[in-house]
Amino acid sequence: CSGLRAHPRPSPPATSPGTHVLLCSGLRAGDDAASSALNLELMCDYVTGNLGGANEQGVAASVARVVVCGGALSAPEVPAQSLDGRQQAAVARPLRELDVLLTTLAASVPVDLMPGEGDPTNQALPQQPLHPCLFPEAKRFSPNTFASCTNPHDFTLGGVDFLGTAGQNVSNLAAYTDVTKNGP
Repeated sequence: CSGLRAHPRPSPPATSPGTHVLLCSGLRAGDDAASSALNLELMCDYVTGNLGGANEQGVAASVARVVVCGGALSAPEVPAQSLDGRQQAAVARPLRELDVLLTTLAASVPVDLMPGEGDPTNQALPQQPLHPCLFPEAKRFSPNTFASCTNPHDFTLGGVDFLGTAGQNVSNLAAYTDVTKNGP
């Protein structure tokens, strides 16, 4: 019986000090009760370096990637009957707002959009990426600085491997077990 040889993994290249990955979730674009448009605009202005003093702009410049970890869209209330023009516009408004936000971010930093609970994709894990036709302006930056990704999502940045989910698996674990926050 011959054993398999383990090939040592090369050490990752040194990353520049101060490189950051911004993880955000629950943006709920289009739902003013859950997330105001002003808060989304402030986040966007901060990340793109249009807000704050020299120190804050330095931190913003160190953001190498933005990962939206689910919950990007508000849940539209769609009636069972066919929609008239006004109702269609109301349902499409969150998509347009998120498209504007993603386009603004993708113009200055790479953005990965991961679906989550309630987003318009399949609900069982692994979730498929949100279709690019939902974001006509942001998809112009694809594949360079905009990517609609699966959930779970993995990527490598500066030799460091990242793997994340939008949190449904953690929520399910908490719902069906007696795990407490402070231990047993």
